[in-house]
Amino acid sequence: MDKQEFNIKSKTHTLRGVIENFATSKNVVILIHGSGNSDRDASVTYKGKLISQNFKLLAKYLTNSGLAVCRYDKRENAEIKQLKEDVKLVISYLKEKYSFDNIILYGWSEGVRVVSELVEDKVNVAGLILQSGIISGWKNYFKYILGDVTLNKLYELDRKSKGYINLADFDGYKSNNASSSFAIDTILLRKDEEKFFLNPLITKHDSIDFEQWDRVSREIYEKPTRLSYYCGISNMEDWNGNIDSFKDYSKPVLLIHGLNDGWVSINESISLAYAIGQKATLELFPCLGHSMQKVQRNFDDVGGEMEVFVIEEVISWISKNFI
Repeated sequence: MDKQEFNIKSKTHTLRGVIENFATSKNVVILIHGSGNSDRDASVTYKGKLISQNFKLLAKYLTNSGLAVCRYDKRENAEIKQLKEDVKLVISYLKEKYSFDNIILYGWSEGVRVVSELVEDKVNVAGLILQSGIISGWKNYFKYILGDVTLNKLYELDRKSKGYINLADFDGYKSNNASSSFAIDTILLRKDEEKFFLNPLITKHDSIDFEQWDRVSREIYEKPTRLSYYCGISNMEDWNGNIDSFKDYSKPVLLIHGLNDGWVSINESISLAYAIGQKATLELFPCLGHSMQKVQRNFDDVGGEMEVFVIEEVISWISKNFI
């Protein structure tokens, strides 16, 4: 299989990546990352352990099916508008260097927001694949993570059904890659040397009831910039979403989402499919999480390797629409 590295230079940076199976395919899929710094493989690690390389996995199966795939190293610490411009650079490069009939964008998580910006700019591509994407803004995002996923985790920690959480409930608690762990570690808990204590900005006591957590959750999702008060995250923007950019979109769109996604509610994909209308195909997968990996509960969604049968569904949709 043919494979070519590329370096696309702009005024500010160089975008490095690879295109595979370009010599024989008339259709190319551009893979667009989720949040955080990432390489062309979409490598995810936690505490030094490799969790997944789902872009590498996607590229393997897509190219084996006869498609070309373009993936690149994500620009570090970039804002959404910068990430959007990087995709535009890649699209221009592909149109200049190759003779593809169809360019298809595949956005995962934050990548769906990047794609929405491109749609708003009326960038001309043949179709879209949108996985586990946030589209309606930070309010619904944090409402789901704090008011649903994390609350379910706190209920589980309340083993004696007291109606509140105290420090004893965290005996044996270990941080992980789930959104509930993110919320607990950054908002609810503080650590002094080896001892945990509850965030004094939330409670002055050694316990917090679920009504208190609901109040804090509501305060944050009503105004996400309040995160800076509780946990020092100071770069939160007041983003209200851009779902309207997809209304009456005229190109084919596949939306895929795991029903046990612990980071983004399935309502995001459902609302987006409704906004797009007839050109949208919505596929919801039971017992899968944010990375389309197996998980039984949303608050246990720590990521992992994408299930191959989901990739096969993606390939089938591409075949029906472009081959």
